[in-house]
Amino acid sequence: MKYLRYVVAHLARAKRRTFLTVSSIALALFLFCTLRTVMTSFDAALRASDDTRLVVRHAASLVFPLPLAYRDRLAQIQDVEHVGYGNWFGGFYQDPKNQIAEFAVDVKNFFLIYPEILLPAGQRRAWRRSTDGSWGTWSRSPARSIPANGG
Repeated sequence: MKYLRYVVAHLARAKRRTFLTVSSIALALFLFCTLRTVMTSFDAALRASDDTRLVVRHAASLVFPLPLAYRDRLAQIQDVEHVGYGNWFGGFYQDPKNQIAEFAVDVKNFFLIYPEILLPAGQRRAWRRSTDGSWGTWSRSPARSIPANGG
């Protein structure tokens, strides 16, 4: 504690240098925490994913679907058990500012490809019969699709 007075006096003598030093340390700490958060998220996604599942998509973007003819070609590859499709389209929840991702999926193969999604048999049957993609009263929400023309 006897040197505290000298340390404070030295820090106050060069205010710009002190500010730049503290700012650079804070920035480095912020970047390190952000990078660790991103890496932890990637690791969690890898741990949660199935290592026997392969997802193939259009090279340009998720919004561009692959031709359905590719489905038959993929099904002919050795060791491929199930082939399905998912078509992304935008939507929103209650307000157009609250955008969410919605997918139109292959109803027949969806639960074969994603066995980790558990749904009671009655709700599964209702989902397969439905035309709006809902699988029970709990899934009906004020989520709406964004029209193709953006309006």
